Amino acid sequence: MNEYLHALPHEERMIGLELARCQSGPDGYWHWIENHCFIETEDAQVMTIREAGGLRKAQRMSLSLSWHQRHIWKCPERTLKLKSRQIGMSTEEAMKLYGDAKFLGRSGAVIADDLKSAEYLFEKFDRCWKNDVLNQPKLRTANVRQMRFARQQGRVEVCTAQSPDALRSRTLQDIWGSEVAFWGEEGPKLHKAAMKFVGMRLGTCVDYETTAQGEDPLFHPMWHNAERYCELKFIEDIQAPFSFKIERTINNSEKWNGFHPLFISVLIDESATTELDEGEASRMIATMDEEEEWLVGEQNASFEFLKWRRSTIVHECNGDLNDFHQEYPVTSEQAFVATGAPRFNYDPLNRMVVEPGKRGSLLRTTTYSGGLKFVEDTRGNLILFRPPESGHRYVMGIDPSEGIPSENPNCPHCSGDADEASVGVFDIDTPKLEQVALYAGPFNEEELIDPVIALAEHFNMAYIVPERVGGHGDHLCFELEKKYPISRVFKGRRGPGLEVHTGNRTGLIDDVASVLNDEMFDFHSERTIHQFKMVRKIMVRKKDQSKARAGHHDDDVSMVWCVVQGWRFYPRGVDPIEKHQHLIVRRRGKLRPVMAAGTSVF
Repeated sequence: MNEYLHALPHEERMIGLELARCQSGPDGYWHWIENHCFIETEDAQVMTIREAGGLRKAQRMSLSLSWHQRHIWKCPERTLKLKSRQIGMSTEEAMKLYGDAKFLGRSGAVIADDLKSAEYLFEKFDRCWKNDVLNQPKLRTANVRQMRFARQQGRVEVCTAQSPDALRSRTLQDIWGSEVAFWGEEGPKLHKAAMKFVGMRLGTCVDYETTAQGEDPLFHPMWHNAERYCELKFIEDIQAPFSFKIERTINNSEKWNGFHPLFISVLIDESATTELDEGEASRMIATMDEEEEWLVGEQNASFEFLKWRRSTIVHECNGDLNDFHQEYPVTSEQAFVATGAPRFNYDPLNRMVVEPGKRGSLLRTTTYSGGLKFVEDTRGNLILFRPPESGHRYVMGIDPSEGIPSENPNCPHCSGDADEASVGVFDIDTPKLEQVALYAGPFNEEELIDPVIALAEHFNMAYIVPERVGGHGDHLCFELEKKYPISRVFKGRRGPGLEVHTGNRTGLIDDVASVLNDEMFDFHSERTIHQFKMVRKIMVRKKDQSKARAGHHDDDVSMVWCVVQGWRFYPRGVDPIEKHQHLIVRRRGKLRPVMAAGTSVF
């Protein structure tokens, strides 16, 4: 190779050496992007990336993730990019797609959300080609939506989500979806068509980048799946590709959709700052609200960022904080501002700390003493967040399964076929109503009886509030009346259980919302928080009602309103009873043990 280059004229030799450098690993690729790819600045100046200040942090994170997938993990490149506005992702994607077509001869398609965006994105490819001085490929075809190189297979096409002509080709290796959340109701079908051409073959790339658009039918469920089952940790390292080392953890390979989630927080946007005047930092400290204190204390935001943030909310978002969260999110939760009005306040939900807890089951250890032991088991349906505390009172809420099918099998927080029974235990003697246990699964009422009693016994003979809706839940209440101290079961007008109907449902939800707004809940379950976020306000016969978003369930919300009523109307004289006292309660209540010793209750 070197002998061949030395035989060439000086100019061609230098071009050949530069080309070789640009294809010599991640550092060479970085060199090519910064020195041979061009952008247009806000004042209409065309210059290289290096002249404009070099790659931004978000762009280097994205390119590093691409390199890790292609060369380190050796897997099909599949990436979801949830970004802030104007972070440079479109420029980075265009340069990568042009490089794949030029150096690797790959064919790529760009799917934009509308015609104007498609033309804008094609201008980025055209700029790359026009300013390419390193063996510029000759064009075979060039128009406003297609660039095809001569004597090689590489080409780039741009189309819209409404008219995806480029997907008619069967030789695509790269697909870049731009502003995927705005593709509309046809998004899932378009994604299915795109994946049909590339599949999960090595040497293919599917990148979806977007700002959030509420709970759209495609990107939102895909993101939640990827974020739940694939964890990425970016570690800054000057020796790593694009200065980032990435640690990847796959939590469940069977349920994971294969996409890697890359969230680009506004906090890493170098332009999201405004210079402070003298003494301004002190004045800002005195006027910070709760969210700004959270940004500075937990997210390490600078006061320069806070000043930019305040100005942007007023001048770009018309004072709408939700609009700012969607366009310039700090967390992925902030980005997904609900389409339609959410019933519950997202702010306290976003501040709750999700914990994995301990998954397992309860084992009855002594036949007549009521002894129970928690045994860890990854297949168990019981999640324990806190062990029972001596002297604490506990309230258990129960929403029995109704068997209503789910319309959204892609949602990681629902079973995909039917709703689930939800049993939650809360400590009412902590500063907040703290979630200490969750038992959930597709169980009928008969299958719930023994686990419910065992779980209540485990938590100091908890006060139980089962839900009854139109006869559903009656069997569970009837069995609890026989097998559990009746003074420890919520009693309504028509017997044990909390009756729920159209006349009181709104009031029950209002009670839950009031407790949430007072920040009196301390949820630890990701599932519980997610289901609260899925509840929407809807108008039915000119009356406001609340209902879970299509394809989702609100089992945990129903469970929590049972807990709230149990907390509000906890009966006097019903004190916590610890394990060594269970025998006395059984004898006085003439109760029999629900399970034999050594038997798993769950």
